[in-house]
Amino acid sequence: MHARVAMFEGEDRGAEYEQQIQTIRSEVESGNRPPGLEDAKGVLILSGEGGRRLAITLFDDEEGMRRGDAALNEMTPVGMGRRSSVAFYEVAVMDMK
Repeated sequence: MHARVAMFEGEDRGAEYEQQIQTIRSEVESGNRPPGLEDAKGVLILSGEGGRRLAITLFDDEEGMRRGDAALNEMTPVGMGRRSSVAFYEVAVMDMK
């Protein structure tokens, strides 16, 4: 399993953020993934202090992660602040109970 981790900064929790989260939640729950994200196996969005957010998208393999990265790079993160960094990881341990 592989993970793409994007950091966002500079947006307060306002109406745009709440709308964006609702849109993402609806897409995830319906299984209706945007083009290029068909290989995504899961997503986790963490909202922190000072307008910081982490978006972690999980993929079975590196090739799917690279396709997902290309698709996500084309998207404009409305309400999430500006994307300040993107990093890639191999998931060493995962337990979802």
